[in-house]
Amino acid sequence: MKTNFIEIKHGPQFNGLISTMGLFGGIGSLVYLIILLTSSELVTAALTLISLVICSSIFLDYRGVQIDLSNKRIREYRSLLGYKHGRWESLSDFKQIRLKWERTHTTSSYGQIIQDRSHGYSSDGYCVVLEGAHSLPFEVGEYASYKAAKSVMLQLSSSLNLPCFDNYAKILESAKESRRNIEGRATRR
Repeated sequence: MKTNFIEIKHGPQFNGLISTMGLFGGIGSLVYLIILLTSSELVTAALTLISLVICSSIFLDYRGVQIDLSNKRIREYRSLLGYKHGRWESLSDFKQIRLKWERTHTTSSYGQIIQDRSHGYSSDGYCVVLEGAHSLPFEVGEYASYKAAKSVMLQLSSSLNLPCFDNYAKILESAKESRRNIEGRATRR
């Protein structure tokens, strides 16, 4: 039996100016709360505790995606103290699900300035995206592992009855073929 609602939680994001303000507000509230508890100001301490909870919620910045199958709509949401808000979009705008692979390279500025070399690292990201002919792509989520992204893609394909395309599977097969060719040349020598 299929459920009428799918929720994909991305967890806390810790980014943006508002999240940073929540962090500093939370730290300030915690320090002030400790001072108040030592001086027996319980009413003010209770209000400061409420402020700490709100600031912590803003700092954590919980996000995710909700899919309402009965009303055929989808939204990316942000959650503040359990209240989820975001703009709903029609699911009928999307015709397929695609898994995309992205490699990002990050270079350290410190290494370039001090040692006149660039130090950096690469990381892989696997994105699951809903695509349509006349709509902008809707990113369902980015995952650190191929296995997790593929699982989400297959679950959505089954639930939404949409075809799915795995771009990374083609890249994997091409890499395996290249390895077989290289190993074949090495054994012939």
